[in-house]
Amino acid sequence: MSPGLASTRLPATIALPTERRTYCRFPVRLSLRFKLSGHQRIPLEGLGNTLNLSTGGVLFSAGQSLPVGSDAELSIEWPASRADCPFRLQLTIVGTVLRSSETGTAVRIAQWEFHAVGPGASG
Repeated sequence: MSPGLASTRLPATIALPTERRTYCRFPVRLSLRFKLSGHQRIPLEGLGNTLNLSTGGVLFSAGQSLPVGSDAELSIEWPASRADCPFRLQLTIVGTVLRSSETGTAVRIAQWEFHAVGPGASG
């Protein structure tokens, strides 16, 4: 081997970037309603679609950038249903807007709860 080639050798192992996220994200597209409060006098409400979900957070599109640091309440129509079940499920998430742009808003989940909605739902 010539001396010039020895100096261009690659290391035996190459370090790959590590995943920094704590929770696995799942690409899920569902309709949602959002309500933001905290920094604005009148709560900001609107419609959007989830882009992905994890145990720790939600990424959704709202077509606009939303105020970072706002308290968020998201209501997501859950797709699970059964023929013998007369009501639908709705996932309600409470959290904080971590980052936002026109392409997506990330919310850290503080708490979540499923609710039965529609005819036949008790409560």
